[in-house]
Amino acid sequence: MGLMFLGAATASAIGGALSYFGSWRLVYAIYGVGELILSVIMFKILERDKPVVEKLNFVKAYKEPLWNCKNFFEYIFYHSYCWYRCSILYCGFGNEKKQSNKGGG
Repeated sequence: MGLMFLGAATASAIGGALSYFGSWRLVYAIYGVGELILSVIMFKILERDKPVVEKLNFVKAYKEPLWNCKNFFEYIFYHSYCWYRCSILYCGFGNEKKQSNKGGG
């Protein structure tokens, strides 16, 4: 837990120093170059695993579980309900109170 906070504090300090002496573009440029270097190193050093399947057929993979109409409608209604609960009830959309501009602010 302490290393996570140390990493966040270090990243904030380095990013703040770069933006102070340079600009926000410098921060993103250095971050992008660093990520590019790390990705090249990862592709060169790490070994590739043997694939699980030789050829992946997306139509077959999704057709089999959703072939039964009952499963399809349960999937659609369940995910629609979960999205509704998240966006309306938990995030507060639709519950906005009208604010008046009277009296200060």
